[in-house]
Amino acid sequence: MAIRHDEVNPSVALAIRVVTGKSQDLEVGRDLAEAGDVLVSEIIGNDFLSEGVLAAVADARKRLLNADALIIPAAAGIRMALAGGAE
Repeated sequence: MAIRHDEVNPSVALAIRVVTGKSQDLEVGRDLAEAGDVLVSEIIGNDFLSEGVLAAVADARKRLLNADALIIPAAAGIRMALAGGAE
């Protein structure tokens, strides 16, 4: 469960604006007053490549964020193991 700090402490709302929804549906000037400084993403599951994470973050970086924006998480990794049956 995520805690929205702007709801818990209204003074935080002066510094943080939480925008929910799909980044592909957002536009600067309509949904955002200006390009963002931070992108926090929770769309990563156990197979982030199939969830379109890379494309969504690349799109958000290009259209919605300042050039020096912080992206959280900043990196991800894939681990795998080969398994096979008896031949």
